[in-house]
Amino acid sequence: MAGPEDRQQETFGDLAEAFVRAPGPATLERLQAAILRAPGFDPLVSVGAILATARTPRAVLDELGARMPGLLLSPSAHAAQARAFAELGEEGPAGIERRMAQLALEAVRGSGEGTEQSPYRVLRLEDEYDLLAAEGRRSTGQTEHSDDRRVLDEHSLADDGRMWFELLWRSPTDLSGRSLSG
Repeated sequence: MAGPEDRQQETFGDLAEAFVRAPGPATLERLQAAILRAPGFDPLVSVGAILATARTPRAVLDELGARMPGLLLSPSAHAAQARAFAELGEEGPAGIERRMAQLALEAVRGSGEGTEQSPYRVLRLEDEYDLLAAEGRRSTGQTEHSDDRRVLDEHSLADDGRMWFELLWRSPTDLSGRSLSG
């Protein structure tokens, strides 16, 4: 008989599968909401720090796997898993993880325009830097702004531009815009 943990994992699997089959705002928001509620979700996790201590491809997979589903939709985590699977000669799973890394990055890119009025929406601080790197841009400074609706990070960029991100884990509303306070 399946316990509550099994049902939760099935739910994540269903949500992830729905997103992969039809990536879009509706499937993305449902998956993001579930990730935000996941036990062990940490918006400040550093995949780079995990990789620095995991010395083998199998250790990388074990360490990142132990942090799922909290790391679902992390471009860095999925890219690291893809590399680890490839190093182990497991091209099937490597291809799946490459696709997940691409979808995760596209999810951030498609969530806004990077402006204050239409910021990119992120689950983790590291997701901001994943997008900046993918765009070939470099942050020279980061400032947090907040109001009663949301918390934003503003990055000053080396090319004198600006890029804005909404921190979903700090939002006073859920992903559909409803208040979390009552």
